[in-house]
Amino acid sequence: MTKDISAYDEPLYYEVAFSFIDSKKQIDFFEKISNKWGVNKINHFLDVACGPSIQAEEILKRGYKVTLVDLNSKMIKYVKKKYPQAESITANMKKFKINKKADFAFIMMGSLSYVGKSEDLFEHLNFMGKNLNKGGLYFIENYRLDYNPKVLFSSSSWTMKKGNIKVKTTYKIEKLNMLNQELLEKMKLEVNDNGKKRIIEEKVVTTQIFPQQFKFIVEKQGDFELLGFYKHFKLNKLKEVSQFNHILLRKK
Repeated sequence: MTKDISAYDEPLYYEVAFSFIDSKKQIDFFEKISNKWGVNKINHFLDVACGPSIQAEEILKRGYKVTLVDLNSKMIKYVKKKYPQAESITANMKKFKINKKADFAFIMMGSLSYVGKSEDLFEHLNFMGKNLNKGGLYFIENYRLDYNPKVLFSSSSWTMKKGNIKVKTTYKIEKLNMLNQELLEKMKLEVNDNGKKRIIEEKVVTTQIFPQQFKFIVEKQGDFELLGFYKHFKLNKLKEVSQFNHILLRKK
């Protein structure tokens, strides 16, 4: 059994670990909210911090264009091979430029928490504004709003199988520095690939930005209208903070 450093450096195993995601349902929902709040008809999607981009296959199947952006070069190499018809860019989400502006951008699985502190989120919104058409929507999934210790600092585990590859994932969040609103996220993948066993682990520092702080940053940055905080894949607005949520912004 071998032990690696980063789960995110193993695109195939990472994709198997999260293969429970229903991309058809997600893209159906994107089309639904675009019809409700969008200004333009969707032609071009932008997947930020895309990872293996489980959504890209469904997007392309429906005849849309898609641009995939991720800082990890191994992930981008993986999606370039898997989706050669897509534009794939290795870039930091705080500073990037795509060839043609998108109509609908999304960032999934709480990945916006990795952007960093308030000033980093401000910079990220600057570049999102440059890469979206006027009236374009920005969908943010599972942004960490909740600070309930019983929920936030619990661990979860699940097992997924694809072909002869089985991956058990364990995910945990720990307090790191509350003054700086920093958390430590830990993920472990226990892989059985055709009988070959591996343990792949990573630790990432993320920053907690709370709802009112998020609102202030959006207003201060100025490129976006905050349409609201919503229940996870529902059109109902949240009445209380939740770890399962989405945020919707619209480019002014």
